[in-house]
Amino acid sequence: MLRDARDGRLTASIARRDLEAAVLQAAQAAAGPSGIAVQRVDASLRTATPRELDVDLTITAKKFVTAIVHVRGRATVDDRLNARLGGLTAQGEGMVANLAVGLLRGHLQKLEGQQFSLLAFSLGNVRLRDVSLRATDGLEVTASFGGSDQGTR
Repeated sequence: MLRDARDGRLTASIARRDLEAAVLQAAQAAAGPSGIAVQRVDASLRTATPRELDVDLTITAKKFVTAIVHVRGRATVDDRLNARLGGLTAQGEGMVANLAVGLLRGHLQKLEGQQFSLLAFSLGNVRLRDVSLRATDGLEVTASFGGSDQGTR
């Protein structure tokens, strides 16, 4: 844990294939009890600005027949370092995929517009001052931070 610092910058990244593997594992755990076998997740990430992340997931699953579902959304970080989810949509290819989309839409509606304070993450006496996102062949997050006596941006 970071306990104290005057100021600094931390960059963390995840490769697209590692992100896809993590989403695949989460999707398999969620769909498994329903007898659905999630076989593959393909992710496309874009950052129009350093504070906006567009995500496009293509999920391939099978229960009797193969179904392909596209899930899209955006995370936007405001000047107060609140992340908000929006533009969450799901579309399916085929009848079985459309049934899966019907189940997903309820979950996406609950998440639509949700706001999460990035300042809520505890960093000891260190305060988050800024964050920027960059889509490469994965996702890179850069956080600027400083001591608690220094305010946010």
